[in-house]
Amino acid sequence: MRHLQALCLVVLVLSPSAALTGKCPSPMMDLIDTATMMTMTCTDDAECEAAFPGYVCAPGTGGSFCCGAPGSCDANFVAIFEDDDFKDCTDCAAPAECQNEMCCTAAQSAEADCDEATEVEVAGECLPKVDIDAGACMDNAQCPPGSGATCSGDKAAPGTCKCPDAMPVKVNDICMAKATIGDPCLDTAQCEGGTCSPTTKKCECPPNNINDAAGACVACAATEVPINNVCEKMKNLGETCPKGVAQCPVGAICNRFCLCPAGFQANGPKDCIIATCNTNEVKVNDQCLPVLPPNGFLCYYQEQCSGGSTCVDFMCTCPAAAPTVVNNACTGTGTVTTTAAPMCTGNTVRIGTQCMAKTTDGVCLNVNCLSTGNAGCANYAPYQKCGYNAAQKNYFCCP
Repeated sequence: MRHLQALCLVVLVLSPSAALTGKCPSPMMDLIDTATMMTMTCTDDAECEAAFPGYVCAPGTGGSFCCGAPGSCDANFVAIFEDDDFKDCTDCAAPAECQNEMCCTAAQSAEADCDEATEVEVAGECLPKVDIDAGACMDNAQCPPGSGATCSGDKAAPGTCKCPDAMPVKVNDICMAKATIGDPCLDTAQCEGGTCSPTTKKCECPPNNINDAAGACVACAATEVPINNVCEKMKNLGETCPKGVAQCPVGAICNRFCLCPAGFQANGPKDCIIATCNTNEVKVNDQCLPVLPPNGFLCYYQEQCSGGSTCVDFMCTCPAAAPTVVNNACTGTGTVTTTAAPMCTGNTVRIGTQCMAKTTDGVCLNVNCLSTGNAGCANYAPYQKCGYNAAQKNYFCCP
């Protein structure tokens, strides 16, 4: 009699329309086989009980199926059968619970129709997806998938999605570990006191810093540059660069000295600008060389000779058909006004049409190139290399 009363209660609890989509008789609930997504078939109660507690084998549409009777249990619960009758609360052990004087257990959760873009299903309920440190959560499933974050609360006391202590750094909603200098990294936010190199993917000290013995970044002075983890002095144009081009100003090259590259000239101690030649010079192979008149010495290229002359044995020479020089031009007639360079005497040497002094030992040209390097010697062939002169203890243009 009690069994029939319980079934009557069941009929009143659920709408007959519930049977339209299932195999179990109304108002019983179908047990869905998650592998086939169809109502599970059965031959006895034990099969159903083993698959999901509280379900029994009952005749349905087209066969016998695992079904759950709600009885007088709360929504989403089924009544437990015992000796072919609903079990009362006399011995209702967890996880079952007593509801309306009936021992009830949770029914199989129905699949919720959640918005995949903004929601996630948790125990048959659609809950909002939550970013790290933003919004309230009740379950870990609400946190970004694969982020490593977990929810700090539950349904009774909602919390927020938090990164674990071992991975406290949040980058694009992914929890990452902190990293020290030299450690692998994916983002600069991980690096303590440095930046993440895009090439080595390791934490490195910021620009103009070195890494000390304790692993900390130490800034070099404004007049220094880090080279091989040592703060070295920055050099000006014309100064020696024993540690390489890193010591030189930006755009310069290191060839024993910090020098401007071919086609550039010094503009102060730190700047190399595109070389421009004077009106009495001509650019050849990115060098400004003097323009020489007929009989002018010392030429290296044809472009240096003017007035119809050509460079022969380092002298601008007129052709045989116009052997004489008139007004700095080769001609065969008229009054001869030669511009032949004078003979140089003493500790001097002819450069172009000039006699220029040498250093006291006669080795180099007495033109100081400390601040210009080789660029300052370009117009004094063959004294085109800036070198140290021991006799005068300074840098001069040398051959």
